[in-house]
Amino acid sequence: MRKVLITLSFILIAIAGLTIFNIYMIGDEYTFRVGDVLFKESDRPGFIFENKGVVKVIDQNVIGDKLYLTVEGIAPGETGLTVTKDENSDQGVFYTDFTVHSFNIVTQDGFFGTFNNIEIVFFESIIILFCLLILSIMKLIREKRESYYSYGIVFALGMTIFISFSLIYYLIVYVVSYGDGMQSYEIFSNMLSIFGNFTFILFPVMFILSVWLIITNINLMKHEGRGVTNALGIIIGVLICLGTILGNTFYYLLTGFSIGASYEVYVISLYIESVINLVLSYFECMLIANMICTFNARRHIPQFNKDYMIILGCRIRKDGTLTPLLRGRADRAIWFYNEQLKNTGKQLKFVASGGQGADEIISEGAAIRNYLLEQGIPDELIIVEDKSANTEENMANSRELILADWGEKLNLRVSFSTTGYHVFRSGIIANDVGIKASGIGSKTKWYYYFNASLREFIAGLYFEKNRHIFNIAVMFVVVTVLFIFGNHFQLF
Repeated sequence: MRKVLITLSFILIAIAGLTIFNIYMIGDEYTFRVGDVLFKESDRPGFIFENKGVVKVIDQNVIGDKLYLTVEGIAPGETGLTVTKDENSDQGVFYTDFTVHSFNIVTQDGFFGTFNNIEIVFFESIIILFCLLILSIMKLIREKRESYYSYGIVFALGMTIFISFSLIYYLIVYVVSYGDGMQSYEIFSNMLSIFGNFTFILFPVMFILSVWLIITNINLMKHEGRGVTNALGIIIGVLICLGTILGNTFYYLLTGFSIGASYEVYVISLYIESVINLVLSYFECMLIANMICTFNARRHIPQFNKDYMIILGCRIRKDGTLTPLLRGRADRAIWFYNEQLKNTGKQLKFVASGGQGADEIISEGAAIRNYLLEQGIPDELIIVEDKSANTEENMANSRELILADWGEKLNLRVSFSTTGYHVFRSGIIANDVGIKASGIGSKTKWYYYFNASLREFIAGLYFEKNRHIFNIAVMFVVVTVLFIFGNHFQLF
C-alpha cells in the first residue's frame, strides 16, 4: 500500500510539474502565418474580431511575402478573426478562430487547436514513453536477477515490446507527418491509434505465424489424432487473423461500407475497433514475450555443479517403457550427468518423478528408473517419486524426497529435465513450491512443439488470470475515458 501511495504521489507531482512547465513555455501569446495571402511591407492590414476583449494583435511582420501575426490572450473565451488587406477595408482575405483558456493560453482552430511551442507537448509524450521504457527494462532486469523463471519477466518483456513500438511510432509520425501546423487533437488521436497500428504492423508476422500453426496442427492431428487440444494452433491462428481484420475494418462492416455515416456511428465503431485492438495487442505482446522466454529457457544450460536432477514424467507406453517424449527427457538428464561428471568429476542423483495413470501398468517414476538402469546409471543414484499427477506435484513431492535425502547440508543445487517447450513454466512452478532450480530442455517433433508451446502459454494466462484481467481492465478504463473526453470535444 505504501509503494502504491508513493507511486501515486510521484505521478501527481510529475503531472503538476509538467503543467507548470507547459504554462510557462506556451505562455499567453501565439504567432501564426496568415495563410498563403501575399503581403508587402507597405501594406497596413486590418483586423476584425467577432468578440472583442478575448485576444489582441500585439505584433505583425512581413517575412518574404507572408504576413505573420502575434496575438495575446486577454480573457478566457472564443473569438473569430478576419484579416483584411487594408485597415480601412472590411473585405476579408483570411479568417481563423481562437480560444483563450485558463492562464490566457491561446489556441488556434478550436479548443484543441495548435498553440505556441506545441512541439513541447509532443516531445513530452516521447520523453514519458522513453522513461516508461527505461522503467520496464529495469523491471525486466530486476525480475531476471530474482529468478530466471518468472511470469514477471513475461509481463516486463511484453511491456518493453509495446512501449518500444510506441516510442518508434511517435518518432516516425513526428518526422514524417509533422513539420509545422501540428494540432493538439492530432497528438490525442495518435495516442488512441497506437493499438491499431501495432496490430496492423504486426499482422504479417502474426499471419505467417498463424499459417505455420495451422500447418503444424494439421500434421499434429495426422500423427496424434483429432481433438481440441491438438487444434489449438488452428483456433488461435484464426482468432489472431480475425481480430486484426475486425480491429481495422469494423467501421466499414458496421456501416455496410457506406460513405458518409453519422458522427455517432463513426465514434462507436472507432471505440469498438480500439477495444479490439487493445485486447489483441496486449495478448500479442504477451504471446511474443512468452515465446521469447520459452525459447531462451529451452536453450539455457545450467552450471555443471548440481546435486540432483529431477526428470519430469509424462505418459508411458502400455508395456511400461518410455515414449519418445519421455525418453528425450531422460536422455537429456543423462547427457547433463555425463557432462558434469566429465567437467567437474561431481556425481548427481536422479529423481524419477511421475505417478501411475489409470491406464498405465507401472508409475512413470518407476519406468524412468528402469530406463536409467538400462543406460548404466547406478541404482543408488536414483530416487523414485511415484505419487504425482501433474507438474506442481512433481516438483513438490520431489522437493520433499530431495530434502529428506540431502539432510542438513547447505548449498543444495537442483536441476530438472523436461521437454524444451515446458522448461520455462516448470521453472516457475519449481519456484512456487520452494525449489530454486534451473532446467534443461529436450527436443521434440517440429509439428508438436508449437502446439505444445501454445498450451503452455494458455496455461500461463490462466495461472496469472487475475493480473491479466486487472491490466486489461485498467487499459479499457483509460481508453473509455479518452473516448468520452474526445467525443465531448469532437476530436475524432
